Amino acid sequence: MGILKDKSGLFLAAFVLLTLIFTVKPVSAQYYFGRNKVQYSELDWQVMQTEHFRIYFYQNEGEVARIAARIAEEAYDTLSVKFAHEVLKKIPLIVYSGSSYFSQTNIIPNLIPESVGGFTEYMKGRVAVPFNGSYHDFHHVIWHELVHVFTISKLRGAMSRHSRLRFPYPPFWLMEGLAEYWSEGWDTDADMFIKDMTINDRLIPINRLYIFTGTYFAYKLGQSLCYFIDTTYGQDKLLMLFENWHKGRSFEEIVRFTLGEDLNEVSRKWEYALKKSYYPEIEDLGLPKMESRQLTRGGYAMKGVPIDWDDGEGNDEWIIFKANRRGYTGLYMKPRREGKEGLITLLKGERSSKYESLYLTVSSIDASDSGLVVFASKSKETDVIYVYDLNEKKVVHDFRFDDIVGIRSPRLSPDNRHIVFSGLKKNGFSNLYLLDIAAGDYRALTTDMYDDVDPAFSLDGRSVFFASDRCWAGNEGAYNIFKMDIASGTAEQLTFGRYRDRTPEPAAAGIYFSSDREGTFNLYRLDNAGVLTRQSDYVTGVFTPRLTSDGRNLIYTGYQDMSYQIFSMDVKAEPEPLAAEEPPSLAVWSPQFIDTSFSKTSIKYETDYSFDIAQSTIAYDPVYGSLGGLQAAMSDMLGNHAVYFLLANNADTKDDFFSSLNFGVTYINKEKRLNWGIGFYHL
Repeated sequence: MGILKDKSGLFLAAFVLLTLIFTVKPVSAQYYFGRNKVQYSELDWQVMQTEHFRIYFYQNEGEVARIAARIAEEAYDTLSVKFAHEVLKKIPLIVYSGSSYFSQTNIIPNLIPESVGGFTEYMKGRVAVPFNGSYHDFHHVIWHELVHVFTISKLRGAMSRHSRLRFPYPPFWLMEGLAEYWSEGWDTDADMFIKDMTINDRLIPINRLYIFTGTYFAYKLGQSLCYFIDTTYGQDKLLMLFENWHKGRSFEEIVRFTLGEDLNEVSRKWEYALKKSYYPEIEDLGLPKMESRQLTRGGYAMKGVPIDWDDGEGNDEWIIFKANRRGYTGLYMKPRREGKEGLITLLKGERSSKYESLYLTVSSIDASDSGLVVFASKSKETDVIYVYDLNEKKVVHDFRFDDIVGIRSPRLSPDNRHIVFSGLKKNGFSNLYLLDIAAGDYRALTTDMYDDVDPAFSLDGRSVFFASDRCWAGNEGAYNIFKMDIASGTAEQLTFGRYRDRTPEPAAAGIYFSSDREGTFNLYRLDNAGVLTRQSDYVTGVFTPRLTSDGRNLIYTGYQDMSYQIFSMDVKAEPEPLAAEEPPSLAVWSPQFIDTSFSKTSIKYETDYSFDIAQSTIAYDPVYGSLGGLQAAMSDMLGNHAVYFLLANNADTKDDFFSSLNFGVTYINKEKRLNWGIGFYHL
């Protein structure tokens, strides 16, 4: 975190507020391939103006921009009331269709890790967000970032009114926690992380939360604290913290004045309330490490797939999985059988342009008993599907598509001839695709604006199961399970409700899947007769079930002790059926666009320069005479063009004025893949 002083003399943190989309989970320190950003894509930028925003977008994502405009205006109306504040200038909102384009942004100079779902840049007040196919994620990130915009504007306005030039900056957990709480409320993900930390004795006092600064845990801990303050001390207290900011010289003083108690007492009550809430759940529910067999240890290990494969020493049971070890994500395999040790590294990711990102948390992998492993990776401008052969110990196929920039969760067909995957097009929308491995041909199975994810072939290969938000409450984050007949293209909805039903795993008895339908992500089975049963009863989340070939065990990713690991559990022989739910109305929602009467016609983006830094100095010395200088930096709204100025003079006499003149002008162009600059100077 850096501190800058702007032209008005007001001190504020000029740091980039990075935020994670809710589906992204915390991972240990990550280091990614590459030292510089590469502008692979030349984008035709346009600008649309609404009442409170200037929306920047490129031609292919016109529909996404109109959706963003509506979300942003709705967020503005709500947040202006919550903050009792208006942002006086139009807010720049830059929209990208997918992480591939978002990672190329020049708005900030540093490389953007895959876990970043959006950011707010302080200097020009710019908000940049990508659309990943999920309307709900998009809604969440835009609201989250606009909370940052209002927070900064509120503080500047409040402190300026009281002529305060120096003041304490809000702690990271408060900035990010408030943005999460006022954009998402209290959700399943926050509940899982805080519950795990409480039950496993990982909570720390508020005055030590700084150790989580920059991590996803700080977001969720801050969200929990904002929820606690809101529900314990009163709904007006979060706002009053900022209203009273000028009354304290430290954050602790502001808390004491606003809440009537010091920070240590607030912390003590918060921890006690969490323990009272979560400890009773242990009586009826369990923990993965206590009631399942843990197959991996160290780092983060996810997306395990069981196979029976002959490694040359006979057929054996193996687990193929992704893991983050020593800061990098890789593809690994290990024996599943107890007593047999050995970890084999199949592929090291994030160390070359071929495997820039293996998408540890957001994309599943697949493998077959014949030794084929299929996975997706970012490679330069777009994502690529790779097929790795265990027998040949190398990648034997790779597939890149002209009109698909993002790829998630590829799955093999039972005969190993096809791959089904979720693909993100250049316009930002997600659909399912079917790929013929031998021919390299592919076709879309769905073609609409809904987010279709987690595909898997039926056992006979004629149908595809998948999760989608094309259901009731899908615009609010719900996903249900569907089954599509490949030949006819007709889809049938199998699960219902305001839940997140994800990662279907077909089996002879029905389908297994992960769902938060009872408050925490657990494993369920929907049998062929439509009877729903619960397969796991864990306090913390369990995800991505995969059935072993003998049908006796489920391999899953479990969360406990602030880490993801792969576990094995027995399939329940006779689970108790859950009460059948009445399917809600099947009326499908549709994304809402901003009304044209509330926006101006889009116009082509023209380079719009404004100052980033401008400062000058004038001095007089009785010996050396007068001295003076000016330096300034200007850039455009997209960060593609920058101009730097320097002017100074250190002449002793009038005769030396021109010879002692220092000046320089430099222009930098980062719009295309070849970045270039030109400048001239006299020093």
